Amino acid sequence: MTRSELRSYLPALEGPQLQRYLITNGWVNDGHLGNVATIWHRPDDKISDAELLLPARGIARDYDDRLLDLLATLAQFESREPVAVVTSITNLSVDLISIQVIHPDVEGGSIPLEDGVLLNEKAQDLVTSAALSALSRRRHFRGMRSPETNAYLGRLRLGQTQVGSYVINVIAPLSTQDTPQYPLEKRSFSRLVTNNLAHALKALHEGIMRYNEASDLSVFDSAIESGASANMCDALVGLSGTNHSRAFSVLISPSPLEPITEEIPFHYKFDVKSIAVMEQAANYFKDNYILHDQVIQGYVKRLDRAPGQETGMVSITAMLAGEAVKNVSVELTGSNYLDAIHAHESKLLVECRGDVHVSPRAARLLNPSGFRVFRNEELF
Repeated sequence: MTRSELRSYLPALEGPQLQRYLITNGWVNDGHLGNVATIWHRPDDKISDAELLLPARGIARDYDDRLLDLLATLAQFESREPVAVVTSITNLSVDLISIQVIHPDVEGGSIPLEDGVLLNEKAQDLVTSAALSALSRRRHFRGMRSPETNAYLGRLRLGQTQVGSYVINVIAPLSTQDTPQYPLEKRSFSRLVTNNLAHALKALHEGIMRYNEASDLSVFDSAIESGASANMCDALVGLSGTNHSRAFSVLISPSPLEPITEEIPFHYKFDVKSIAVMEQAANYFKDNYILHDQVIQGYVKRLDRAPGQETGMVSITAMLAGEAVKNVSVELTGSNYLDAIHAHESKLLVECRGDVHVSPRAARLLNPSGFRVFRNEELF
């Protein structure tokens, strides 16, 4: 990049940002050069002439040119391109959440328009869900957001996309009211959300592995306490595109200005198979899911059959997944329905096998088979 091209990046740089970057990277302020600049050097560096001049904005007449000199010196010292140094400076006081879509159809740096719009929408939903669960743990968030969440979302920015199987960047500045000076003395709400997102992604990632072993959606229950929710699962599923056909990764890069006090991974990858499990987890958190090949046992609570019909609906009060008590509707025909009437009148235990569709207000046994009534002497 030429010097004239780099000039367009200068308005994004501010004096406090530059000073924090220099301090964070081991540079020391040696004092003022009149009132036009400050002198910086690296005391631990083997190169004796490692020196920078940081111009004072509004004082130095050739401020932009001197700032370009500083960037060129930094770039040479760090063996990087000047634009990479500018990116590091501007991202110093932000937590960066990078979402990389991985699929052959995006390797050229473009993405179908519909999926591109969805990607940005679901990236916002992802950080929104992390902000919501940072304040309270719930399986599914509905309704109005808190003032803290709205303020956080209002500070977010969307960074430039990158080529590399298509990457978008969500920029979360450390909230200014919590970060008045360097070094920081307390955790900002932005960092609280960032850490919560990392914990939730870790819990979901582990939940997927446990589900692949046990095929039991209840393994995701513990993820709620780590910040996961139906909202977060829906957002992650949406990142894979309208057809749920692309893998993706989430890389969290916390600002170095606020120390990391916990050892937790900040990079997670979700393949297409994981996305399918995540969709099931989202429905599970919303109490809208299917328990496959279940044997339910309970007592007949209600019977309903229209006059002249052979088929009727039976409601059985049963325990599901070993913990949730539900009234499960079962469609029975012929002698099975007559047996259910007898069980209801005699208060006898019944049993039936099938797939249970659980929804927030009801449960229904699909493809029922093996209906039977236990005689009292069979229970002992």
